[in-house]
This record gives sequence, structure tokens and C-alpha cells, in this order.
Amino acid sequence: MRFSCPPQFSITEHPAENAVALVLAGELDLATAPDLQSRVAAAGDIAVILDLGQLQFIDSTGLRVLWTACQDASCDGRSLSLLPGPPHVQRVFATAGMLERLPFRKLAPPGEARGERRTKHERQLQQATDAARRLSRRRDGDDGPIGNGPEPRFAYLTTSHD
Repeated sequence: MRFSCPPQFSITEHPAENAVALVLAGELDLATAPDLQSRVAAAGDIAVILDLGQLQFIDSTGLRVLWTACQDASCDGRSLSLLPGPPHVQRVFATAGMLERLPFRKLAPPGEARGERRTKHERQLQQATDAARRLSRRRDGDDGPIGNGPEPRFAYLTTSHD
């Protein structure tokens, strides 16, 4: 008898003229982070959008890879942005103090873009993201504008760009 396991991690590429969207699905962790690292590097000089909407899990290695990719893109003058993941994934970013430090795009929920009402899931996602941001700012002792507070706890893991 054979059992088949679903892939632990996948990256689906959606190219456009001057950009590429990479949809991450599954678990971004120590075992799968190098796959993402190489795919982002392979994108070259075009804009990269990382869609975290289908991630089921992310660990500190995944956070480090995303942080490093964003820092590298910034230093090289390239555009890299993130689309938020599910609430449990966004909580990991909030707990690590990364929610305001990474280039998350704010998207109008699909219903609002067409003048329709938001779904229950969309409202829950927005509420969780807002709560995570408030928690992150409170933990950092920051009651002021977004972006203040201490450096991320794992910033020392990033490579220098001499």
C-alpha cells in the first residue's frame, strides 16, 4: 500500500511584463526556505510580489529568508513586496516584530474593489491583522506611528552589503 503526501511547499509563478508574482503554498521552513531564496534570486531585476495567502506555516528561517530578500532588493534598487498570509501566518510576523518592517501591500478585499460587501473571512483576516499590529506596537513600547521600535530580533542574521 502506498501513501502519497501532498507537497510540503510549492511556489507558483505568475509572470507579467515587468513583474512576477510568486504564490507560496504549504510550509516555509528550514527545509524549504532555500527554494524560495533561489526563486527570488532567479527573478533578476524585475519586481517581485510574494503572495503568502496560501502559506500554512512559517518558522524563523522563513522569516529570515523573507527579511533578507527584502533587504537585498532594497539595496539593489529592486522592488519586492508581500501580500499578507492567513491570520495565523500574520501573527508570526507580529510576534517577531516584523509586521511593519516588511513591505506588505494593503489590498482592498475583492468585494470592496467591486463595491460588494466583504466576506466573513475577509473581515476576520483584517481584524486579525489589525490586532496583531496593535499587539506588536504595544510589545515594542511604541504608541506612535507605525515603523518605530527596536530592530527585529533576528536582524543580526542578515548579510552585510559592503
